[in-house]
Parts: sequence; structure tokens; C-alpha cells
Amino acid sequence: MSADRCNCKDLEQKLGAVASEWRETFDAIEDSVWLLDMDRHIIRANRASEQIFGKLPKDIAGLHCCQAAYGKVLPRTDCPFEAMLASGKRASVQMNLDNTWYEVSVDPVFDEQGCIIRAVYIVKNISRLKKAEYCEQNRSGILGRIAGGEPLPQLLSFIVLSIENGMPGALCSIMLVSDNGVRLLNGAAPNLPDYYNMATDGTKIGDGIGSCGTAAFRRERAVVEDIDSHPFWKGFAPAQEAGLRSCWSEPIISSSGVLLGTFAVYHRTPSTPTEDEIYLVQQASAFAAIAIERSKGEAERLKLEQLLGQSQKMEAIGHLSGGIAHDFNNLLTPILIYTDMLKRYLPDNEKVRSQLDGIIKASGKARELTQQLLSFGRKQVMQMQVLDLNNVIMSFYSILRRTLRENISLSLQLSSQPVVIHADSSKLEQVLLNLLQNAQDAIAINGVISIETGQVLIDDEFARRHPGMNAGHFVLLSCADNGCGMNAETMSQLFEPFFTTKEAGHGTGLGLANVYGIVKQHNGYITTVSTVGNGTVFKIYLPVCDEKPQSVRGGRELEGSDHSGSAVILLVEDNEMVLVMTSDLLEGFGYTAYG
Repeated sequence: MSADRCNCKDLEQKLGAVASEWRETFDAIEDSVWLLDMDRHIIRANRASEQIFGKLPKDIAGLHCCQAAYGKVLPRTDCPFEAMLASGKRASVQMNLDNTWYEVSVDPVFDEQGCIIRAVYIVKNISRLKKAEYCEQNRSGILGRIAGGEPLPQLLSFIVLSIENGMPGALCSIMLVSDNGVRLLNGAAPNLPDYYNMATDGTKIGDGIGSCGTAAFRRERAVVEDIDSHPFWKGFAPAQEAGLRSCWSEPIISSSGVLLGTFAVYHRTPSTPTEDEIYLVQQASAFAAIAIERSKGEAERLKLEQLLGQSQKMEAIGHLSGGIAHDFNNLLTPILIYTDMLKRYLPDNEKVRSQLDGIIKASGKARELTQQLLSFGRKQVMQMQVLDLNNVIMSFYSILRRTLRENISLSLQLSSQPVVIHADSSKLEQVLLNLLQNAQDAIAINGVISIETGQVLIDDEFARRHPGMNAGHFVLLSCADNGCGMNAETMSQLFEPFFTTKEAGHGTGLGLANVYGIVKQHNGYITTVSTVGNGTVFKIYLPVCDEKPQSVRGGRELEGSDHSGSAVILLVEDNEMVLVMTSDLLEGFGYTAYG
């Protein structure tokens, strides 16, 4: 008897040890595991049930599985238990309970005859997996739209709506940094009230100015858990009217570290972002940065193409106008010389001399036009000197001042240091006169024209954005006015010969074309910034010269007026009319001309 009792006791101990080990293994499982009877009541639950459902295993024992899972007795239409019974094998379904995703699996337990007598109900938290899948879908969708060239407003709205779908109860917005970098402008906020978007459009970037203004200023996340009590939002009534209680804002930074805007998440209750929500917001900011950079890059590419096209067109017009002016000048030269010769040989007849003077005067004006066209076409020979641009301007100031109306102020803001260039002083004076005349025409009544000089360093990026310009050190000559300004259409034709906005009979349309040609002759570059109603700024960049500047001198006057002689001159000229005219002129002074 004692031996039998010992064997029974050992068996009980072994069974107890196995049960204890099984219980420890059962409770060590990270997923919630329930053993169900065929009426779907919970026979046993492991410890993970408390972490997932917030209920102790002993408190849910005996409950219906639906009641323990989501507080209802009736099963869902996609109930995995029903699917398991129908198929006789494992059935799974994904459920979203209180904004948390779970995968629910039910495995059958069979007896020796193959009948289902129990079921193992396994609940796994797959929220992180769902978030990752959702982010990947978003990423693919957004990148696909970017690659497809979708306009930026639609892209930003898609990003906002995607994050709102993945963050139930949230309202999102994207704001973009203004061109001057001091304010935030509405980019996309499809589900925020229109009056709220209007109130926030133009938010100043600054520390303590809302969540977005602060995030943009600090370039880091700004979390306001309760708008009503936070100093960042003090006195901003539109937020209260819209029922917004919390706002988290993430700065949108480009791949090169440039601030592009902010991504904001609002809730109608005080709230703090979870790790998953922060991850979503960071992803949204990254996607927005890609979209904005792509859009800016495309806009810049189109602008560069337009600038290049304009530059090429100006080059072609310059060559054409220069060639025409050269031929036209050859036609004018005989007219002027022969008329002057007639004046010399005809008897003193006041009426005839007056008519000849009219021919000379008209021909002189025509020659001035050809000189302007030759300047535009860069076919003039220039007298280049090493000059201090400041000296050129100061020596020409009195003339500049006299050309302007009395109700226009002329302001000089010249560099305190010499700005030395290699240039033709007379051509620079011509540029100044044309720019001032153009500025004066843009000012209706009272106004100010400012001339500024200085030295600038042009980097590779600036040169890349301005076709035809090279990087390096340049002297800057700026002429600004506060006149009427110009629209985009006028700007696109600004330097074209004979283009003018003046009435017929007022101006030739060659002033700015001449400026363009002279600047190009000096290996320089000219830019224009103008807005209707806000005036115009011309900026001319001329290469810096390292040599010592020379004084500005006029041309050398000829001594005497007797040009007669008796020498033999070999005359070479490719234009027959000019050749004959020159030969006649020389022979008239006593020379023998061969050509």
C-alpha cells in the first residue's frame, strides 16, 4: 500500500509541474489567448489579455468572447468563430477597435473522433504593422502623384487627407513659407473652416506666434496640448470659434536644410501626440517637402527655359539689328557727305542752304538711330579705360539732374570704396541717361530715383538661375524708381528694339535696347525686377577690374581746320557708294585717291 501511495504522489507532483509549466508558457505569450467552449464562453485567458483589453484574466473567465472583446453579445458579420466552424480550420480577421488594429484568429481543437470541442481565440495588436502598411501606401501614392506631375495644391491636399484618414479625429493643414521668408501662407487645409484658413493666412514666423509660427521660427516641433490655456494662442478667437483645442506643428525642411513650411495637426479636444502619431506627422512633413521641392524645381526650370529663350532671342535680334544698322549707316554716309559738299560748292542761296541743312539734320537723326542699333548689336568700337564707376557717375551728376523734372528726387548711394571696371565712360553715361529717362517716364507726378553702386560676389547658384551670367566678383550698378512698374508681358519685351509703351511719336523704343547692348559689350549682365504699382529696379553687373583707375577724359580736339593736301592715298572700302564718295571728298581737298 505504501508503495502505491508513493507512486500516486509522484504522479500528482509531475502533473502539477507540467500544469505549472504550461501555465507559465501560456501566460508568457505576448498575444491575448483565450480558450473557448463551443458556446463561445471563455474557459481560460492569459495575462496578455489585461494589456490588450484592460481586464484581468479572472474577470473575463466565463464571459462571451464578443462581450469581453468589444462589449457586445451579438457576433460581428465577419466573426472568425463562425468562419472557423464553417471551414473546420483556422480563420482570421482584422478589426479596428477604439482606433487600434487587431488581428483575431480562431483555431479549432479536435477530439479523437475529429469533432471540434474547443477553440483557441488569439488576439494580436497589429497597429504598428497597419501604420507601416498605411505609410507605405501613402508614400507610393504621393510619390506616384509627384512623378506624374500633379499640381502642388492637389498634392498637398492629398497628403493632408491621407494623414487625416490615418489619424481619426484629426484636422490637418500645410502652410508654405512666403517668398520673403517672413510669413506662412495657406497651402492646403481642406477640412478646416474657411474663416479659420483666412485668419491664419499670412501668419508671421516668430517665437510664440501660434504652433506653426513657432515651429517655423524654431525649426523644430511645437506641441500645444490645450490651445485655450497656452500663451502661443492667447487672444486668437478663430481657433475657439472653430472648436480647436490642440495643435501640433512640424516644420517642413528641404533636403538642403531650407525651411519650406509647416505641417499642423489639430484636434477638437486637448491631446498629446503618441509615438505613432509623431511618426505619421514626420512622414507627412517629409512627403510635403518632396512635393514642394519638386514643384519649386519645376517652376525654376520653366523660368530658366524662358530666360534662356529670351536671351537667345535678344542675341538673334542683336545680330540682325546690328547688321541692318551697319548697312543703313553706309547708305547715310554718302547722303551726309555729298550734302555737305553741295553746301560748299553752291552759291550763297539762303533757301537752298536751308534745304540742305534740313537734309543734314534729318540724316543726323537717322545716324543717331543707327548708332543706337549698333550699340544694341554690339558692333561699335569702344574707347575702353580702367574707370572708377563712382567717378563716372559724380562727373555726370549735374547733367543727370538737369534731365529730370524738378518734382523727381535723384538719390545717390555710392559705394564708400572704389568700384573699378574696364569700360567706355561715354557708353556708361549713355546707359545712365537712358535708365533715368525710362524711370522718369514711369513716374506720374512726384517720385524718387535712386542710383546705387557696390561690389557683389555672384555664386554658382545665382549664375545658374540667370543664363548668360558667370560666377565671380562684379560691380553692381542699380537704378530704382517708385513709378508705375511693369507687368509680366511688358517685362518680356523690355529690351527688344523699337518696343515702347509710349504713345506714337514719343520715343523710338531703342533706349533700353541700347542699354542692353552696351552692357553686353562690357561683358556684363542686366536684370530687372518690377511690380505694377511698386516701381522698377534695374541691376547691372559689370566685371571687376583689378587695375588702377584712370581719370575720365574727353576726346582730343583737332588743331586747325585746314584739311587740304597733295598726297596720294590708297583707298580701301568694300561699299562702292562709300568708296566713290570718299574718293570725291579727298580729291576735293587736293589729294589723289586710288581705290
